[in-house]
Amino acid sequence: MLGTLGFFVTGSAVIVNKMLGRRELTMNVDVAIFSRDQLFFLVYYGIAGTATFFHDYRPLKWIVVIGFVASYALYLKKTISGEAAEVENVEPLYLSRFAKVKTSLFWIVVQLVVGLTLIILGAHFFVSYVGRLAGAMHFSPLILSLIITPIATELPEKLNSIIWVGKKKDTLALGNITGAMVFQSCFPVAFGIVFTE
Repeated sequence: MLGTLGFFVTGSAVIVNKMLGRRELTMNVDVAIFSRDQLFFLVYYGIAGTATFFHDYRPLKWIVVIGFVASYALYLKKTISGEAAEVENVEPLYLSRFAKVKTSLFWIVVQLVVGLTLIILGAHFFVSYVGRLAGAMHFSPLILSLIITPIATELPEKLNSIIWVGKKKDTLALGNITGAMVFQSCFPVAFGIVFTE
């Protein structure tokens, strides 16, 4: 769902920006980063799918979970140490621009805490309203959540990809999608393997 929606929205943004004369139609992407993300995703997804056939074998669950967490640490190390030029060209913090404060570790942490707080509050309201909507429609909350949640949680976050496509930061735009795919195929799956039958 994430890949389908994310790539569609990003591709549409490229076409719209081309029509407005802001960029060319061809995306300039660091293929090594894109390929690495897709490889990690396919491996995680394949292992997760295979592990479902062995759900009664508890030691395998822990091997998969430990492997996922360890390999995600490797993925993060490779991502952070990457040398993509457009990734290094980072814009100032929103707080630095709007509150006219100098960027420092303190303001980075403040912006992070404010952002996480808003995400948590938004998630709380979202879950509450999905439950109410499911009741009003006489749907199973689980089924409605499986349909609505990926769209509602991922599409707003893909606004970053739309902005970066407009600024011709194509590796960031696609990396935003592929990096999220790697994360989604690793941690939620590891959590599910440990805490569900």
